Amino acid sequence: MQILGLSDSTPKTEGRLKALLWPTIRNVSDVDYVAQQGLWVCFALAAVTLVFGGLLVGNLYILFDVLYLFLAGVGVRQGSRFAAVIVFLNYSLEPCALELGW
Repeated sequence: MQILGLSDSTPKTEGRLKALLWPTIRNVSDVDYVAQQGLWVCFALAAVTLVFGGLLVGNLYILFDVLYLFLAGVGVRQGSRFAAVIVFLNYSLEPCALELGW
């Protein structure tokens, strides 16, 4: 298996939290791993948004946010820089816009 390159013989040197917040990119498989993490983060945000915003509060407009986060996760997983930047800006600037009353 190791000769064919089907198994990774070297264990990961960084923890999951470090890989999520500040990953070390050395090769193409690291980029793929980070994109996969971005997908799962977007899916987790979509699930939390659906549970707390849609089901508990009863707001149907939250479904647009859930769909947006789902599609953003797919875009991040495909390696789209545009999708990654837009999701980051939208998610980080939303509290500022709410504070200003927009």
